[in-house]
Amino acid sequence: MKTRESEKSSSRRRRPIFARLGRTCQLVVSEVEDLQWALDMDEALWVANAAPIVSLRADRAFLEYVDCDHDGLIKAGELRTAIRWTLDVLRDYSGLMEGRDGVAESAINGDHPDGREIRETLQRIRASGGAVNDVVTVARIREARRRYERQPVSETGVLLPQAVDGRLREFVEAVIAATGGKEHPGGGVGVTREQVDQFVARAREYRRWAEKEGEAAQRSGLGSRAAAAYRAYKEVEEILERYFAACEMVSVAPFAREWLWPLAEGERDRVRAMTAAELRDLLVKCLPAEPRDDGTLELSAVVNREWRARIEGFWKSVVERLLGPGTVAITAEQWADIRSRVQEYGRWLDACPAPELRAVEDRVRDYAEAGYDEELGKYFERGEATAIDMEGLRKAEKLALYQRNLVALVNNFVSFPYLYDAERRAMFEEGELVMDGRVFRLAVRVTDRTVHKQAAARNPLFTMYVQIRRERPQSELEVAVPVTWGTRGNLRQGKRGVFRHVDGSEWVAEVKEIVDYPVSLWEAVMSPFRKIGEALARRFEQMTSAAEQKLEAVAAGREKVPITSGMAAGGILAGGGIALAAVGSSVAYIVKTLSALKWWQIVSGIGAAVAAVLLPGMIVAELRLRRADLSSLLEGSGWGINAQMRLSRWQRRFFTYRPRYPAESRFVPRWNVRLMVLGAVAVLLLAVKLLQWTWFH
Repeated sequence: MKTRESEKSSSRRRRPIFARLGRTCQLVVSEVEDLQWALDMDEALWVANAAPIVSLRADRAFLEYVDCDHDGLIKAGELRTAIRWTLDVLRDYSGLMEGRDGVAESAINGDHPDGREIRETLQRIRASGGAVNDVVTVARIREARRRYERQPVSETGVLLPQAVDGRLREFVEAVIAATGGKEHPGGGVGVTREQVDQFVARAREYRRWAEKEGEAAQRSGLGSRAAAAYRAYKEVEEILERYFAACEMVSVAPFAREWLWPLAEGERDRVRAMTAAELRDLLVKCLPAEPRDDGTLELSAVVNREWRARIEGFWKSVVERLLGPGTVAITAEQWADIRSRVQEYGRWLDACPAPELRAVEDRVRDYAEAGYDEELGKYFERGEATAIDMEGLRKAEKLALYQRNLVALVNNFVSFPYLYDAERRAMFEEGELVMDGRVFRLAVRVTDRTVHKQAAARNPLFTMYVQIRRERPQSELEVAVPVTWGTRGNLRQGKRGVFRHVDGSEWVAEVKEIVDYPVSLWEAVMSPFRKIGEALARRFEQMTSAAEQKLEAVAAGREKVPITSGMAAGGILAGGGIALAAVGSSVAYIVKTLSALKWWQIVSGIGAAVAAVLLPGMIVAELRLRRADLSSLLEGSGWGINAQMRLSRWQRRFFTYRPRYPAESRFVPRWNVRLMVLGAVAVLLLAVKLLQWTWFH
């Protein structure tokens, strides 16, 4: 058993061991001393220095504990902090190196402050039942944490309305309505002590403001019904402002009446095609009455029904109140006076210190003076005691998760041994793709294809962007899959296959996009010739298409076939004869030259010519293939990678392979490819010898 005491008593520290993986030397983390070596090493010697949480398959809470600044990216410094804290809090490291689920009290260092708090927390959990011996699992800690979170007052100080009854509950609900409340960890919305204090303080300000309403109503002249009168005024304020402005315009320019009444000039052409709803909207925009050059508005002259009822309400509650009963018309000067007096009350309304309390203004005095905040203080004090327990539970959960997952994270950050292990999967692997008769073992999640392509394009690695989805439970994501061995084959955009996820489920897969690079040496050598062939094919298609169009034009009578004169035809025949004679003499010279050589000289010459053409291309292609680097797949997903993850021949076959047939399989006899090649060579040699014999005889 590896403990803190045995580590300190060791006379010599075990040397670090490095393994060559992916053509890089990586630290082997198998003992607790290796974790200490990881802390002592420079971060530049780590394989990675940053990893996004979304790309790691691990317990979400564990990753968030490691990500101290909660920016979604685990950095080297944060992993160092996690390793150092774990080594300090534990005294028995056997569970850490085994990734054991469950922390034993005896494994915790009681001399560390956090260790003491965690031990006390585990003792309380064991006392409540559910622990095996002195071991408390992650599930048991989380169950205890959920139990605390379901309490009426959470450890964050959030009080639910259900925690109180009667008048206190109504008060809490009023605070939630006014402030929005705060989410309770166990579900629902509650209030905090700060929100209660803020609510009571604003209620007292609101009460002092409300006491001044009588003074504002008296100054405006609206009396006891000032609030209703002000609402009636606000409904017609804008339209009456427009009416009296139109009257002033008409008094200055009488011809403007046609522009303003009954419709604006731009609306007249559209009114015929309007629906009923559009017509009503247009009436709301129209003036309530025809503008007059004397600037007067008579109540009887209001003909726009969309405004008549509202103007009548304003007339009764404001105009007759301020100008006296029986008033039938108002002038522009009277309207300005009414507006000035009513706005006196409006300024008091605008000074409201807590508009959110208007919904409960009938109970504001009670809320401000009844002392509800003091009664709720007892409940919040209980929540503070709960907060102490929750902090211990959080640290206990953190230690249990670190013991179970930390070494695995180190082996997916400091080193990548699982990436090259057929029996295990790295945390950033999503599964394997089965397509085109092959298995592609490596698949990395892609969150932004555009960004990922920029990284992949800098690396000569054939990469497929594959969309995978499943129906139950419904889920969809995109992965980047490299092709490291064989040939391109039938891989293309839109190709479908099956994706075997690391959790054992099967997903439907479809290729969405491809970053095209040669996969094998043969493809790399043939790539220039393939591009030339494709260019010639496109050119030939263009020529045949143009010829076909011209032929169709002639057939349709749109063009006339040019008539060739007899002399021109004779010239063509003469030129053809000369060309044929030149070709014949060239063939005769070639045959004569070949006949003077032996068969092995001919084969050697052909081989030398082929080698002269292909050998430089093969060297360049091999160098390019050797630069293929898996690190670009991770960097495109937001990782920071230090090492060059170059691929050896074995690793290429490891990540992309064609499954073997069962050993007991029997096959139907067929032509052997090697025999066919040998036959073709034999036929070629026979043809050469026959050509020599024909020349001499």
